[in-house]
Amino acid sequence: MNLLTHCCSAACLFVLICSMCMHFAVSSLLRRESVVREDSALESMRTLQDGTWETITYDDFEVDFGSYTDGGSDADRASGSEAQYAHEGSGSLRLRDNSGQGSSAYHTIGCDVTSYSALRVSFWFYLRGIENNEDFFVEYSSNNGNSWTIAKEYARGQGFNNGQFYQTSIDLTDPPYDLQTTNAKLRFRCDASRNDDRVYIDEILFQGLVPTVGTAEPSHVPSLSPSGKPSSVPSDAPSENPSQWPSDAPSTDPSTIPSDLASASPSGVPSDAPSSRPSFEPSISFAPSRFPTPVLTRDDICPLDRLNPPEKYSIAPFADTIAGDGVEDDLNEISSIAFSQQTDSNGAQYAYTASDKEQFS
Repeated sequence: MNLLTHCCSAACLFVLICSMCMHFAVSSLLRRESVVREDSALESMRTLQDGTWETITYDDFEVDFGSYTDGGSDADRASGSEAQYAHEGSGSLRLRDNSGQGSSAYHTIGCDVTSYSALRVSFWFYLRGIENNEDFFVEYSSNNGNSWTIAKEYARGQGFNNGQFYQTSIDLTDPPYDLQTTNAKLRFRCDASRNDDRVYIDEILFQGLVPTVGTAEPSHVPSLSPSGKPSSVPSDAPSENPSQWPSDAPSTDPSTIPSDLASASPSGVPSDAPSSRPSFEPSISFAPSRFPTPVLTRDDICPLDRLNPPEKYSIAPFADTIAGDGVEDDLNEISSIAFSQQTDSNGAQYAYTASDKEQFS
């Protein structure tokens, strides 16, 4: 009896220990999985924050379907008597019933999203006559519409009701959505039950996140290599071990005070370089010129006979700027290339200008 009691007690203890171990293992696994999911969510949030959102397509359905194509008779552009269901303006996309492709609208042309790290679709919608738990979907395709993946479901009674506008947005990241494609498309599809079950969609904004190229995180370990940019501030500390030999290199900071001592060994060869201290006294030459200054006459300055100048003058033909005004100077041709003023032997002063046509006036 005692042996049986001891065996039962040992078995119960073993089961208890196994149960505790199993509970600890499951709890650890769940905590680890929770941490992984939390880290993944934080990483996703950080990814979506690092970049700039760029518009891929935007459609408000004011004039036509824009970037979208209707899938059938249960997809149409609403306006006129249904203008009140447009969030902005008077046009919107209207989907009804549950005829699959026929109750949908999708991107006409595939979009190249290979340069984006994430996608986002934002829009407004309005439910009308939708019964409880009836819904519509936003779907994504990476293969030009050959297959579709549901990005989000919107059901009446699950946070949404008839008769009011809602604004929403969906972020698409890779994974699970393939963004390495040049044929990405969006599709909006109604899954109601009658033609009177309608959803109106407006102002669809499709965006891509252009990632920001960030700098690497700084290292907490100091580098042993010298800095690539030396300090521009000289050190005031003297060398701990000064050299016993004089330096042959000139001082990096020459003195601004001139030396009063003459050169110990003056050069016997005159320098061709000008003096570093130019004289402020004007230079006066006392030697007369060997060539007398010619006395100019009026005819040396400009021709006396303007219409029949000597050969030393080259004068272009006259041209009247304004016909019949009697002014025989083509002022439009004068570019003020040269100007001269001279005095002849009689003290009379004359002046002329030369144009680019070699005319004088």
